Amino acid sequence: MKKMMSMAIGILLTVSFVGAFDRVYDLSLDEFEDLQISEGGITLNNFSLAEDSSFMSENYAEVQVSFSIRNRNADTRIVTAMIVGRTANSIIWAVDASPLLSRVSANKTEVCTGSSYVSPGTVKPTTRIWLRVVGNF
Repeated sequence: MKKMMSMAIGILLTVSFVGAFDRVYDLSLDEFEDLQISEGGITLNNFSLAEDSSFMSENYAEVQVSFSIRNRNADTRIVTAMIVGRTANSIIWAVDASPLLSRVSANKTEVCTGSSYVSPGTVKPTTRIWLRVVGNF
């Protein structure tokens, strides 16, 4: 057990100190959809935003955000994004989007999606996107 714990701590320290990317973006809808982030062998692009009817509930819609993550590194990297939709005066929706277990395998491209239930029509008044991307790249 002690040996396993030491190995787990070693892996976490290795993953944690590869690099620290933590940036915030305040974007118009057009800027959000055209955004490309490239750093440390990681590229995020093809951002999209949509509102669609909910599969699970007739009374709600889903705000859906998706984007691509390309990892050109020889090892797995961690990437996560927090996305908030705003009007001039308020926050109207929020989504967390990450690949499975927040990991992108070496030399792979992942489609990253996030969704949340909202009242129908919630996404349409969105004028700005607040985006925070965090990862070890």
